Amino acid sequence: FAVFPNPTLHDLIITFKNSGHYSFQIYNAIGQIVLITESEGTYLKLDISGLANSLYLIQIKNDIQTINSTLKIIKTD
Repeated sequence: FAVFPNPTLHDLIITFKNSGHYSFQIYNAIGQIVLITESEGTYLKLDISGLANSLYLIQIKNDIQTINSTLKIIKTD
């Protein structure tokens, strides 16, 4: 999968090689879940403009596996 742009102001784009059902959890720096969403297909445009400027971690799951490679997302103004 690919995530861009990073850092970002508003929208985070997540793309996958394979189509499927994906769920996403975004965690703040102290481990609290701040956003949960789901997507079908190979593309997700995620609006994170409501989040504070900080570093976030994303966990991605599909019907087969949990992608635990923690990706650092930087939200800036």
